[in-house]
Amino acid sequence: MSLTKERLLVIINRALNFEEEAVQTVSRNISSAVEFLEKDASVKKRVKDIMDQLGEESNGHARILFQLKDIVAEEEKDVY
Repeated sequence: MSLTKERLLVIINRALNFEEEAVQTVSRNISSAVEFLEKDASVKKRVKDIMDQLGEESNGHARILFQLKDIVAEEEKDVY
């Protein structure tokens, strides 16, 4: 199965939107729930550290997707 350049760019944009919206929303919701429900400070810190790592990894994914988007957009090739 092949993809046109336009379709591939749509898929990349969807992936970027997911990285920006979904990861932030999930992280915020989990952090809020733990803050509200958990009394143990060490558990709260561990969850915060994990959510920070998730955010950093998500930023890395977004950078790669932006690079891929630029490469695809600049190429003259229209089928992938």
